Amino acid sequence: MLFKHFNPYLATQKFTVYTDNITVRWIDTIKNIQGRLGRWALELQGYDFEIMHRPGKKNNVDALSRRKFEKIYPENFPQNEIEQTVAAMSNKKYEIITFDYKGDDEQQPNIFTITDTGNEDDETLEDTDPEQFKKRKTFRHLQRHCPDFVEIFSYKSDGQVSQERQKARQLDAKAFHYEIDNGILYHFFNARSRSLPKGQNMVKQLAIPRTLRKEVLEAFHDNIVGCHQGEERTYEAVRQRYYWPNMYTDIKTYIKTCETCQRSKRDTHSHPVPLKPMPIEEVFSRWHMDILELPETPEKYRYLLLVVDSGSKWCEAFPMRTQEATEVASILFREIIARFGAPLCIVSDQGANFLSKLVAALCELLQIKRHYTSAYHPQTNAACERINSFIVQTLRTQLEKQTD
Repeated sequence: MLFKHFNPYLATQKFTVYTDNITVRWIDTIKNIQGRLGRWALELQGYDFEIMHRPGKKNNVDALSRRKFEKIYPENFPQNEIEQTVAAMSNKKYEIITFDYKGDDEQQPNIFTITDTGNEDDETLEDTDPEQFKKRKTFRHLQRHCPDFVEIFSYKSDGQVSQERQKARQLDAKAFHYEIDNGILYHFFNARSRSLPKGQNMVKQLAIPRTLRKEVLEAFHDNIVGCHQGEERTYEAVRQRYYWPNMYTDIKTYIKTCETCQRSKRDTHSHPVPLKPMPIEEVFSRWHMDILELPETPEKYRYLLLVVDSGSKWCEAFPMRTQEATEVASILFREIIARFGAPLCIVSDQGANFLSKLVAALCELLQIKRHYTSAYHPQTNAACERINSFIVQTLRTQLEKQTD
């Protein structure tokens, strides 16, 4: 607040506050005040001041925002924004650029250009440049026979509309953004940007028929000029010159199915592979194993081999002096297989003792499958991890005086 900034000057003397907010005048007299006014009232309790209301027209603070500016446009300038742009574009030249793409071996696409002045007819173009007229006539033919622009051409040139009232209204609203200039159909796009001055935010786009859309996508994306850009950049580049219905969806689908992009780019939003839960087995059919390190005992025992049954959650722990594979295999055969029978599978981490040839030979002899957890993912062996935490917690509560 302003009071905090000028607190050294306002804290020791009475002052007057002029504002155009008439509600603030009653900030000291309103009962059960809440919300923003309530917070203001608490902040202002330590000051001695008087609030005076002054209308906004007489308030000097609003002088700049209420300044009147004269109109800089001519009186006869069109008021409609699209009419302004069309009027400004009537004397300009436009180029129809078509890309003839022949693969990645070329450094850049072959481009032929047709220049329109907006005031010449087909006969004049044919007399001046037969090659350009031939290309222009072919492009105009493709536009007129494209299913996306047939209705627009019929409505703009002949005034033909559907007999259904709703479809006629939809066609009229759609055709408002199109223009036929010297036999070629254009689409007007209103670029909503505050950085562009009024009258220059309209983009005149060439309407591309279906047969040429793949060539445009290849030229703007596959070629070295496009350099396999992403969806948004490719769409912005194409939108500055061309238009067709559902253009953004077509560009997005084309880039997602681009084989070169799939091989060369890394996925910054990759999704992890969905986890598959372990199937439910019978009792003593699948055992989970893990080794827990503890303080060394007077008998030189330092490790615990923890074995948990996945079905019944029955757990047993066996002390070990070392983590060698011989000791692990001996306990596994003597205490588990001999007592409960050979299980179907054993789940453990990727420790060297569990991956040893001795344990592998024992499992192969008894036809026991071995499953290993993923690296840095102990949740796979959650049955043992949960019992490990319980054992450590119990030992801490019972051996408080033992420091190690």
